[in-house]
Amino acid sequence: MTMNNCLQHLLRIILLCLPLCLAAQKNTVSGNVRDAANGEDLIGATITVLELPGTGITSNVYGFYALSLPQGNYTLRVSYMGYATLEKPVDPTKGNQTLHLQMNASAAQLAEVGDQGRKDDQNISRNEMGWCGSLPKTSNRYRCCSANRTS
Repeated sequence: MTMNNCLQHLLRIILLCLPLCLAAQKNTVSGNVRDAANGEDLIGATITVLELPGTGITSNVYGFYALSLPQGNYTLRVSYMGYATLEKPVDPTKGNQTLHLQMNASAAQLAEVGDQGRKDDQNISRNEMGWCGSLPKTSNRYRCCSANRTS
């Protein structure tokens, strides 16, 4: 094989592999998730990609997240307990993107939970606690006080 033939084969291999390499390119979308009111980092916020089920991440202790996505248009859904769910469109075809997300506190509140005690056992007539102890050291007798009775 001559040097010219080797270069031609190498060029063909490169041209055949180039589309595969370009199709496999992924870009990174990253940023921070913060409280819109005070700028506090939201630790553990869940970021999911609506168009790619099973793809998502949680923000770290600094509120930072990073997702590697194939080229295409996507929608990020961000959720965090006590905050309104946020959806943001993202286009990774523009290259690596930094997208800082600001979340607003949710106005929805949980209903009050009530607890009402009741007595099921008819043998219980009082809820007083008893006390058993010894009399002064001069006596060997024990005294038990329970429900205003002395033994």
